[in-house]
Amino acid sequence: VQASKYPLVMSALNKLGIRLDDAGRRDATSEIERAKAMGLAPEQVGATGVLQERLPEVYQAYEDVKAAAGVVDFEDILLLNAGLIKDNITIAEQVRQWCRWITVDEFQDVSPLQHQVLEGWLGGRDELCVVGDPSQTIYTFAGASSEYLLGFRSRWPEATVLQLTRSYRCVPQVIELANQVLAGAETRARLTLHSQRTDVGEVHTRVHDTDQDEAAAVAEAIGKHITTRSASEIAILVRTNAATARFERELQAAGIPYTVRGTARFMQRPEVKRAVSLLRVAAKHTSDQPVADRVAAALEPMGFTSEPPLGQAQREEWESLAALVGLARGHDTLEALIADLDERAETDDAPVADAVTVASLHSAKGLEWDVVFLPGLYEGGLPLRYQGELVDVEEERRLFYVGVTRARDVLELSYAVQGNRREPRQPSRFLPDAPRRAKQVQPRKAATVQGCRVCGKRLSPGVERALGTCRTCPSDVPVEMVDALREWRKDVVARRSEESGKSIPAFLVATDAVLIGIATARPADARALARVKGIHKRLVTENADELLAIVAAHGKPPLPSPRGSA
Repeated sequence: VQASKYPLVMSALNKLGIRLDDAGRRDATSEIERAKAMGLAPEQVGATGVLQERLPEVYQAYEDVKAAAGVVDFEDILLLNAGLIKDNITIAEQVRQWCRWITVDEFQDVSPLQHQVLEGWLGGRDELCVVGDPSQTIYTFAGASSEYLLGFRSRWPEATVLQLTRSYRCVPQVIELANQVLAGAETRARLTLHSQRTDVGEVHTRVHDTDQDEAAAVAEAIGKHITTRSASEIAILVRTNAATARFERELQAAGIPYTVRGTARFMQRPEVKRAVSLLRVAAKHTSDQPVADRVAAALEPMGFTSEPPLGQAQREEWESLAALVGLARGHDTLEALIADLDERAETDDAPVADAVTVASLHSAKGLEWDVVFLPGLYEGGLPLRYQGELVDVEEERRLFYVGVTRARDVLELSYAVQGNRREPRQPSRFLPDAPRRAKQVQPRKAATVQGCRVCGKRLSPGVERALGTCRTCPSDVPVEMVDALREWRKDVVARRSEESGKSIPAFLVATDAVLIGIATARPADARALARVKGIHKRLVTENADELLAIVAAHGKPPLPSPRGSA
């Protein structure tokens, strides 16, 4: 069995002289996989995806390369299974004796090939139980079809149907919104849910000026929530993986622990690492261009263009590069952007503690949280737009429905009226009528990222934002002490990581806010150190002497407030 189609697809592409980058090859692999899941032979597929009219040719070349290597892929195993049962009655009877009763969960996501195998196993029997919800069909791009679920009674007319309409997860306000979302759907077998909870929940719609304002407001709201509930009961769900970048940035700046589900953290993604290397090279050359334009030009060799590409893998990498271009618009120089990215990468290890979940809507399916934030709800964000065209709007509606029903108690919906390019946006079509009885928050200007209170310059996340001043302006907090405390933290992180045998994130030792709190309070003894807001007891017990020594070495009288500062 071939573990991955990718190497064979590469060989097929090379054989045909077709040149694609890594993301393009992965997209070609996905297109072939989808065709096989749908039971299509090479001559039956149409022009689609990154290969367009050459897809049938590449598909056939892949089959030839695979046959020459003497291997089979996963779809071949399903085809062979179905073929053996169809052509060999002895094997069929053995399989049917072994599989007397069959239960299939998530039946709305069954592909045609999988359904063919299932029918072979059954052999005309009706000892079958399926569970599914057509309103949660969100994998049609991978060959899934809800038609088998919707047409179940026509195939088995004597089947008993149980409609599970009682929701024990979500508060009534969330369920009302979920029902409204589906009211405009084309699904012909839509269920109306009924909440069994009596708690009063919250559903808010927030409107912000920019994407950055939205991310900052979400982080601020989460900071308030974690004073009354566990961080692990809070999630931010986004449409694309690259959209996690701005929320990661703001959570880091606020010292809020988080984990990214279903993909690598932004700074750990291969395309982001390669991009940062290109930016370092670009920074060695002077230019009068705006920072964002310099970044876009530097990333062109990686395939960055003004419009997103067709394939899914290519689109995901493009989104990551676009996120870097968007981040660049918040910096005055390319060097400042690189410093910002380096600071983020320093604390970008996967957390091991109670943490907020940041995830894509697809990877959130089947999960639930007390509080769910659904940002980016504008036309083009959700429903998503590819190269100027909206994708399957009905599938996007179902994806939104899945996101809404992840929330138990509180649901925060939001969008920004302007993107990074200041282009105007329209709210998502899924928002206007929802929810009728939920609390609506009128459009307002969100709290913007604070500038330096001395010179007004935009502050970088982390130390500058926590201080309220940039490094070049006077501050009543000794920056040298903060830097020394951060160097000390880096040594402690390395020491503890070596002792435990696994990577320890910096915030588990002390957040930037705690270090700045120490530098602000300048404690003279362990008792005063313990009064610093947010400090870990372990830090006071085990490291008080080291911290007090740093304070003593860098301590100095507070500077007077600059004239005209807040």
